[in-house]
Amino acid sequence: MNKHSLYLSTEAELSLNEMIEHTSKQWGKTELQRLKKRLKELFMVIKNNPYAFKTHEGNNQIRKAILLNAIAVYYKVNDHTIEVALFWDTRRDPDSLSL
Repeated sequence: MNKHSLYLSTEAELSLNEMIEHTSKQWGKTELQRLKKRLKELFMVIKNNPYAFKTHEGNNQIRKAILLNAIAVYYKVNDHTIEVALFWDTRRDPDSLSL
């Protein structure tokens, strides 16, 4: 199986850092470890099968995976790479989502 390499865009890095900081402050170390474990698992699924998740309704080049109940991961599949575009808190106004 041809594995894609995965990288985070600048915006994805910023949104991930915000999510980690919020989780750590709001929910503590145990929940933060759960988040990190789930993120690692999700990245493996995406790398091994980048088309496993549905395309985003606003842009068929972008795919959406659910990390946890309130966190979506938006990514784009290229020839040999996967660009994670954004981590999104699904409780936010969806009209403010810009991909």
